[in-house]
Amino acid sequence: MLPSFATQVSLLIIHPSKVTDSRNNHTLDYGNPDHTVAAWGWLNPAATAKTKGGTEVSSDSHDLYLPEGTDISSVCAVDVLEEPLTGRYLADGEPRRWKSPTGRLSHVHVTVKRWTPEEP
Repeated sequence: MLPSFATQVSLLIIHPSKVTDSRNNHTLDYGNPDHTVAAWGWLNPAATAKTKGGTEVSSDSHDLYLPEGTDISSVCAVDVLEEPLTGRYLADGEPRRWKSPTGRLSHVHVTVKRWTPEEP
């Protein structure tokens, strides 16, 4: 059963393209995606870490619940398009596809972490 306190949001799922640099390193390019998928789902806060060993870090983790059959993988980024959770999140692990006996509550569950760009 989906949590009643989750926030329903519109989102864009970004499937990154795979690129190879001059040193033959393979990386993911979210700026030039392979394809994107417009979707909606429920975003639910899961955990927040603020400090580690006296150093400030931020690792906001959320549970994202999507309709059954949603096209998402472990390397996808998710752009949430609605306040107050607007921003980019990265999938953290493989999506889990849950099938209910009646089909009424079948869904995809993905743990996502808020993405914060690195300082130059």
